[in-house]
Amino acid sequence: MGFYAALAAGSAAGVYLYLLSCRLTATHGDAHPERLTIDELDAVSYSDIDVLSTINPQATGKSYVVVGGAGFVGSYLVRLLLKRGEKHVHILDRVPPPDDLARVPHSLVDITSRTNVQAAFASIRPDIVLHTAALIRFWERHDYTFAPSHKVNVLGTNNLLAASIAVGAQVFVYCSTSDTCIPRPNFCRLSMRHHRVVIRDEDGELPPHMLSQMCYVRSKLMAEELVVNADMPGGMRTGVLRPGFTILGPNDRMTTSTLTMPVVPVFDATHSQKNVHVWDVAAAHIRYADLLSSGADDVLEQVAAQRFLISGKGAAWTIGDIRRAIQHYALHRIVLRPVPTLLIYLFAHLIEAGLWIRYKILSPSTLVPAWLGELVFLQPATLEYFTDVAIDDTRARKLLGYEPQWTMAQSLRHGVDQVCGGDASFGTKSGLAAQSGIGHLREQ
Repeated sequence: MGFYAALAAGSAAGVYLYLLSCRLTATHGDAHPERLTIDELDAVSYSDIDVLSTINPQATGKSYVVVGGAGFVGSYLVRLLLKRGEKHVHILDRVPPPDDLARVPHSLVDITSRTNVQAAFASIRPDIVLHTAALIRFWERHDYTFAPSHKVNVLGTNNLLAASIAVGAQVFVYCSTSDTCIPRPNFCRLSMRHHRVVIRDEDGELPPHMLSQMCYVRSKLMAEELVVNADMPGGMRTGVLRPGFTILGPNDRMTTSTLTMPVVPVFDATHSQKNVHVWDVAAAHIRYADLLSSGADDVLEQVAAQRFLISGKGAAWTIGDIRRAIQHYALHRIVLRPVPTLLIYLFAHLIEAGLWIRYKILSPSTLVPAWLGELVFLQPATLEYFTDVAIDDTRARKLLGYEPQWTMAQSLRHGVDQVCGGDASFGTKSGLAAQSGIGHLREQ
C-alpha cells in the first residue's frame, strides 16, 4: 500500500512540475510582441532623434537639484537640463558624478541623513527637485530584508520632501517604477486567466494580494504615497512617474549583462515587455516639472499629486528577441545558451531558503555572504518579470504631453553602440553589481 501511495504522490508531483514548467514559459493570449527581421534590424537608425524636441527647449532659469544625479536616469536628466541651457543644476548623490558631468556642481550626501539633506538643501535652495535616487534590491521579498530598502527609498524620500518644503521648493517630481502597478504573477496557480497584459493608469491601484512582493517595489509604493500626500496647492506641487517595463540605454542591466557575460543563460525568452529609453524618461521628468511649475490652475488640477505610467515608442518585444538584437548589434561574439526555466525557478527558491536559514540560525551582520556573489540576484522575487506586459501611457501623453521618441530597436542599437564604442563609462553605477547597495541607484 505504501509503495502505491508513494508512486501516486510521485506521479502527481511529476505532473505538477511539468505543468509548472509549462506555466513558467507560457505566453498570454493577449500578448502581441513585435519581431523584426535581420534586414529591419540593420536598417535601424537613431541619428535623427533630437532629445530636445519633446520638451520646451527654452531654459527656465530656475534652480534644479537632481537627487541621484550620478546614477543612470539622474545623469541623463542632468544632461538634458544642460542641453536645454539651464545654468543652475546641482547633483545630489552619495558618489561623484560621471566624468562628463564632473564640472556640474555636486554634493556628496546620504539621503538617509535628515541633517545632511537639510544642510545641502539650505545651501542649494532649489526651485525644482527631481528625485531619481533609489536602492534597487530587486531580489529580496521577505520582511527581514526590508530595512535597507525602506531606509533609502522611504525614509530618504521623506527627508527630501521635508527639506524641499523647508526651503520653499516649487516642484518635487519622483521617479518610481511601473512595477508598483503590474500584477504579480502567481506561477503556482498554473493559470494565466487572472493576469492582464495591458497596464494603464485607469486600472487604479492594485489590491494587496496582487502587489509585487519585492522589498524594492513595496518601498517605492510607500514613497509614492509620501510624495502624493506632500502636494500643497499654493505651495510645493508634486508628482510621480512610473517608467517601465525596463529602462533601456547605455549600460542598462539587460544590455550590459548580455554584452559582458562570457555565456548568457537564457531562461526567460518567451515573455514580452514594452520598455522605455532613458532619454525619454528624462524628458518626461522635465515636461512634468515644467507643467507643475508654470501650468494653469485647470492643468494643475489634472496633473498635480498624480502618478503617471510612461513607456517607449512602439510595441513590446520578447526578451529572447531583445537578447538576439543585442547579439546582432554587438561587435563581438555573444553565446546565448538556453537553460530550463523550471530549473532556474527551483534553484532560486533554494537560494532564498538558504539565505533565510542562515539569517535565522546564525544572525549574521550581513544579509548576504560575500562568497555568494551575483547568485544573490537569482531569487524568486527576481523572477516576477516572467510576465507579459504592455504599458499603455495614453494618459501621460494626453495630460503631460509626453511623447516617446525611441523604439525598442533604436534603444537597443544605441545602447550596444555606446557600450561597444567605449562611450558608456558614465553608466557604470546602473549595473547589476552596483545594485547590491552602493550609492543611490535608479533603473527598472
